[in-house]
Amino acid sequence: MIKIMLLALMVSSSNPLEDDAYVFTEPYFSSISECQAYANFNIEIISKHLNIIFGGRKINNIYCIPEKQLQQFIENTNI
Repeated sequence: MIKIMLLALMVSSSNPLEDDAYVFTEPYFSSISECQAYANFNIEIISKHLNIIFGGRKINNIYCIPEKQLQQFIENTNI
């Protein structure tokens, strides 16, 4: 079974050491369309959660991404 997860990328800050991504580990989904429907329906809740975590920084984009590709993304963006 493919495990699809939500990945939020924030607008880059002026501090290059700040994290710009957030992975929602729960819930996860079995299809991209299921994930997209959840994100669209719950965008206000997602935005409020990210607003608290990132201190008001704006969301650049939210992606629904298979877990395997997410792992590759994380490995490729680590400093």
